[in-house]
Parts: sequence; C-alpha cells; structure tokens
Amino acid sequence: MADEFDSVRRTLTARRKLLRLTQQQVADRLGCSNTYVAHLEKGHYTPQHGTWVRWAKALGFEVVVTLRDDGTNGGGPVPRGTGRKNVRPKR
Repeated sequence: MADEFDSVRRTLTARRKLLRLTQQQVADRLGCSNTYVAHLEKGHYTPQHGTWVRWAKALGFEVVVTLRDDGTNGGGPVPRGTGRKNVRPKR
C-alpha cells in the first residue's frame, strides 16, 4: 500500500518545499511532531486516510476522491450495502 501513495507523498513534500514551509510548520498545522512529518515525507510510515487528507489540506490542496472499478468485481454494480455505515435496521 505504501507504494500506491508514493507519488502523493512526493507531491506533498514538494509542495511544502515550494511554499517554503519547514517540517515544523507543517507539523504545527497537523498537530504532530516534526519528526513524524519527516518520517511521512521519507515514506517510513503509511498514514491512515484522515492523515493524508489533513496533510494535503495543510498544504493548500483540495482533496477529491475518485473511485474507479478496478475490474475485480467483473465490471458490474457494487453489491448493495457495501461501505454503508450507521445504517439503522428495518423495523
């Protein structure tokens, strides 16, 4: 999974440098340590989705998620109920 996000990590690192922000300044925006930001930038950690989003927003990106069928579902519709949260049971 880390390889899938390598280009995103490099883009975020490049943006920080372009904006002339220090890792400490980014860390302050994220509410974490500059050491953690350094590890993120080097690819030592694969953060959770929410961290990716906060990191991107801290650097001025708008985050848009696009889902594409990768073919493992046979190209058909996604099964009903997949990915639904907090669904109340029918009474």
